[in-house]
Amino acid sequence: MSFVGNYVVIDGMWIYYEALGKGRPIVLIHTAGTDSRIWRDFMIEFSNTFKDKFMLIAPDLPGHGKSDPWPNWYREQRISIAYYADFIIKFIDTLGVSEEPIIMGCSIGGDIALKIAIEFGKRGRKSFVFPINAAMRTRTFTEDEIKTFEPADMARLL
Repeated sequence: MSFVGNYVVIDGMWIYYEALGKGRPIVLIHTAGTDSRIWRDFMIEFSNTFKDKFMLIAPDLPGHGKSDPWPNWYREQRISIAYYADFIIKFIDTLGVSEEPIIMGCSIGGDIALKIAIEFGKRGRKSFVFPINAAMRTRTFTEDEIKTFEPADMARLL
């Protein structure tokens, strides 16, 4: 099996993703500051184990990897977990995924996956969510705190 890389356009942004396999879709959401490549080894092993039972789909979130940044990315628009969750829902809809997807994310990707589950539930749509070490379990910054940070301020990481 080999990876299939492709682009879709969502809200005017060119979004890159890789897919592998056939079957029930599993959308893999990467950690902050990385891209879909963090899932490659997992995708290979999983596909070898479950042969054509699942289609693994790993997008590069806006502003990551080979995807365009979100509109007004530098100063004018901050993004949130809700923004990324809405984006992934649009991504799933753009791909035409009709079967109940499995959403899997690690770190902030886990937070995004949890938010997607809430949004899908509000829309009467089902999904299975598998967050891995979601940041919601640890101390994290609030949206108001994030808005006060300068983008290049390394002290915010301390």
